[in-house]
Amino acid sequence: MTSDKRAALGAGVLLVLTGVLADQRTPRSLERSIGQWVYDWPDWLETPFELIQQTGTLLAIVLVAAGLVVTGRYRAAGAAFVAGAGAWLASSGLKEIVERPRPRLASLGRVPREVADGFSWPSSHAAIAAALATVLLLTIARGRVGRGIVVAAAVLVAVARIYLGAHWGLDVIGGAALGVLAGYVAVLVLKPE
Repeated sequence: MTSDKRAALGAGVLLVLTGVLADQRTPRSLERSIGQWVYDWPDWLETPFELIQQTGTLLAIVLVAAGLVVTGRYRAAGAAFVAGAGAWLASSGLKEIVERPRPRLASLGRVPREVADGFSWPSSHAAIAAALATVLLLTIARGRVGRGIVVAAAVLVAVARIYLGAHWGLDVIGGAALGVLAGYVAVLVLKPE
């Protein structure tokens, strides 16, 4: 089994595991403590985290796909678009099934910096960022620095969502796992160069 297949299998297991744990709806004390700790980081991080979380939005899907088209990597662009859109659609559907509440004053112990509507698990931002990162890692990201930047961007999106008070830890881990699966499947099906 290749390392790509092992990573996809691990992501699938992680997605199921976080889904089962998130179905309890109320965050456990460890998850709540981690969320409070990250939320209590300095206020000056708010603007950078608000910016970096945009890497996990629908606009990011379009921008990454367009960038790949401009560089002549059409299949990679298709894989990025399919992976990002698939991660978003899947996360939206799973949220309606699990119905995990987002952090609120009563559960977080603080007023969230960002009040988001809808349910919490899995994080769509983390899913999209991880899907795009997976496609880039499997297609064009080369060298330690390039790969490191791609991974750091996806990780920072997940951390930003906790810091802003929009998600719990299981939400972003589940979202990232879903994104890795979506990216792997898109590359497997579309076979970019």
